[in-house]
Amino acid sequence: DNPNSILDENNVAHNFDIIKQAKALGRRIDLSWSHKRFHEVHTEFTRELMATELDMMENEIVGYKTDLGLPEGFELLKTKRRVFEEGKVMDHCIYTNYWERIKSKKYLVLHVAEGENHATAGIGVNHNRIQLDQIQGRHNTTPSEKTRLMVKNLLQDAQFLTKIKEEFENQQVEEDERLPF
Repeated sequence: DNPNSILDENNVAHNFDIIKQAKALGRRIDLSWSHKRFHEVHTEFTRELMATELDMMENEIVGYKTDLGLPEGFELLKTKRRVFEEGKVMDHCIYTNYWERIKSKKYLVLHVAEGENHATAGIGVNHNRIQLDQIQGRHNTTPSEKTRLMVKNLLQDAQFLTKIKEEFENQQVEEDERLPF
C-alpha cells in the first residue's frame, strides 16, 4: 500500500515503460530499486533512446483523416520528428514508448500550452472507450490545474469526440462513451 512503491498500481504504466526501455537498450533493472531510482533510470533510458533515434530518424507523417478543430493552446502531434521533439523538450518518454501506437493511429498525442505551462496529453482506446491515458508536464510532473481543466473541457466537447471517434474507427469505439477525467 505504499504509493511510492514501483509495484503500486498507479505506477504500472511507468513500470511497463522502463521495462520496455531496458529491453530495447539491452540493460537490466532491479525490482528492489526505490521509486526514486526507477524514476532516475527511466529518465536516463529515455534520453539514451532518444539520442540514438535522432541519428537515424526519417520524418514519418501520421495520416489523420480530419482536422480536429483544436482550440488555441492545443497542437496535434502528427509527425515523427514533432513527437520526438515533444519527448525531448518535455523530458519524458512520449516518443520512445508511444510512437508505434501513434503512427498506427491507436494513440493520439496533443501538446497543450497555457502561458508558461506546457503538458503532453495522450488519448487512446481502452475496452472500446476513448479515454485520456495520461497528461504529463515537463519531467512527468503533474500539469497545472488550469492546464488540466483545458484538457478536461476539450474532452467533453461533442464535436471533438466525434472527430476523435472517426480517427479511431477501426478500434470499434462505443458511440456514447465519455472520456473519464
